[in-house]
Amino acid sequence: MAPPSTTFLPGAADYQSVLRLVPQWFEEVWFLNWRLPRVRAAYLKRLPAYDALWHQTILFIIVVLLTFWSSVVFRNVSQVDRIWSIIPIVYAWVWALHPIIITHFWPSITPAIVDEDPRLYLMAALVTLWGCRLTFNAFRRGYYAWGHEDYRWDIIRRALPWPIWQFFNFSFIAFFQNLVLFLIVTPGYVAHNARGSVPLNWIDYLATALIVICLIGETTADQQQWNYQTKKYSLKTRTGEYAVGFLRTGLFRFSRHPNYFFELSTWWSFYLFSVAVSGQWLNWTLSGPILLTLIFAGSTPFTEKYTREKYPLYEEYSQITSMLIPFLPGSWSKGNEIGVAGTEKA
Repeated sequence: MAPPSTTFLPGAADYQSVLRLVPQWFEEVWFLNWRLPRVRAAYLKRLPAYDALWHQTILFIIVVLLTFWSSVVFRNVSQVDRIWSIIPIVYAWVWALHPIIITHFWPSITPAIVDEDPRLYLMAALVTLWGCRLTFNAFRRGYYAWGHEDYRWDIIRRALPWPIWQFFNFSFIAFFQNLVLFLIVTPGYVAHNARGSVPLNWIDYLATALIVICLIGETTADQQQWNYQTKKYSLKTRTGEYAVGFLRTGLFRFSRHPNYFFELSTWWSFYLFSVAVSGQWLNWTLSGPILLTLIFAGSTPFTEKYTREKYPLYEEYSQITSMLIPFLPGSWSKGNEIGVAGTEKA
């Protein structure tokens, strides 16, 4: 049974009406802040359907500016890497709790607002599980250590003149990546606008099941990688598979980046919540997982270029093993089989 079709997905005309009011908002809230109580009341009365989106947009702009500022001040552009698993949790809970906050502080302005919706809480809880898992993995890998920076950023920094590098820093690292982190959670906006109107249906349950499977898969892949790398670097003399230098067993036998596959699949599955609400299989919130996929599609070959230079067997590994989607692997050439190659000390 298909979910009911609704009209909670805003069209282009709706966004144009919002954009026309941006200069007015900027003037009233920024330059004439002493009028804020009156402006807030008028704003909520005028655009009750867009208050959450407006507040989320303000939060997004603040995050972008702080990310860029901290990257310049601390000369470290991995600030987005540090908040990658955290800021989507914030966005998800703002979608879920925003109606409660509004009704609590301004009950006379929005007396009829619905402040309870199980779908919003479910979505926020799943994003929280995803973020806690990813944050833990990043923490144990040292991503939150003072001075840590992804080596790939330094490679790009050295290749670009300083003005171009700073433009790249702001436009791609600080702005675009944060935009993607904002967009992947926008199914919460669709659910927020329809709160209390569309009951949970089979697409919600499907999305939940797929996300749980993805979280289990990504946790398994990360743990296998962690076990291998920890053991490899603990050995004074590396033999067997540890002499190969990279993991090619377990889930990594079927995909060179199974953790990436499950990460992307998590957000493609999260998109289904907007389908469950709207009844439309294609809607504008699809932009989030599409842009996230493009980031991985661009960064993965860049990473593998240096992996090939470091580990001789990686070239053959890339020829017989799927890069992303798990698939049956090909056969290794004689002498390079799993359990045979790397028997020499390294």
